[in-house]
Amino acid sequence: MEYLKKIQEDIKSSLSMAAERMKYFYDKHVSELPDFAIGSQVWLDGRNVNTNEPSAKLKDKRYGPFKIIGKPGTHTYKLQLPQTWRLHLVFHISLLSRYKKDEIPERKLVPPPPVEVEGIEQFDVEEILDS
Repeated sequence: MEYLKKIQEDIKSSLSMAAERMKYFYDKHVSELPDFAIGSQVWLDGRNVNTNEPSAKLKDKRYGPFKIIGKPGTHTYKLQLPQTWRLHLVFHISLLSRYKKDEIPERKLVPPPPVEVEGIEQFDVEEILDS
């Protein structure tokens, strides 16, 4: 009987050590969730946004900035999106990142207007500078 109790204690201690190690490595890579204020602006991750781009590589990585208009849950935020977008307005916090206004006004690049060819927006390439 003592032999079984000793084995059970060894198993319990091994399980608790394994749980402590798992917690340590989990906490090492997980950061606290950011808290966004209503009215602030955020970037929206482009993973779940469907576009007319011919390839996923050509899609924008993030869209915005968009204004936060509500917080319906603990981990969700409601964004003010353009009327033409047919998306649900509520997004999980993992799809949002803080918008930081650019301090250097000369750095802002205005993209050229797109040209439509058979209903698909395309850009004209004047020359290839480097390859």
